[in-house]
Amino acid sequence: MIEKLTSPENMAVISVTFSVFMLILSMAWPYFRNDPLEGRMKSVALEREKLRAQERAKQANAQQKKGERIGAKKAEASSLIKNIVEKLNLRTALADENTEAMLVHAGYRGSKPLFVFLALRFMLPIGFLAITALYCLFIAERTPDDTMTIAIKCLVAGAIGF
Repeated sequence: MIEKLTSPENMAVISVTFSVFMLILSMAWPYFRNDPLEGRMKSVALEREKLRAQERAKQANAQQKKGERIGAKKAEASSLIKNIVEKLNLRTALADENTEAMLVHAGYRGSKPLFVFLALRFMLPIGFLAITALYCLFIAERTPDDTMTIAIKCLVAGAIGF
């Protein structure tokens, strides 16, 4: 056994295999490292955005108390969406701090874009599935053997909505 391992051919194979493994490991090593500064910077940015949103809410409340008009349509739509998200508890089910960070990086600041995103994330799959089911059942021509095809189309439409 030792003679087979120490033969020149096997030693060459072992050394090449080890070298390739070490090369792959050295190239992938930076991706395995966790940068604590980056995580801290993200958490500080998120906290700053939360404080800004709170300050904007205080300013909006102060404007409403003074009698200044804020767009009535926006306030109603926002409150409806906010009620849907809060009643269904979508914030804990569909969002994490990364979701808020991605919206902030995309330029959507404040709480309203988050509520709209969560409401759409919840309603789009249901809407796509319902529209596809209505179309397949009532508008499109079908044969009696199309039940499985209709079910698959509805599931695909729900997945696209998701």
